[in-house]
Amino acid sequence: MKKIKRLETIEEAKAFASFLAAERNRHLEDIKNAEQDLLLLQSKWGIEIPWDNTYFVIAGD
Repeated sequence: MKKIKRLETIEEAKAFASFLAAERNRHLEDIKNAEQDLLLLQSKWGIEIPWDNTYFVIAGD
């Protein structure tokens, strides 16, 4: 279970902001890589990319 910690000082706030920025940047890189993979699939197979919360189910899974 996660605890909520109140930020008490400017140093704590700066450290938390740095953490959040690093997490954001890490996820942005993951999204960029996934988008490149999707575009490769589109160009190779001519498929339409679903841009919503569509999930693919593989037969046998």
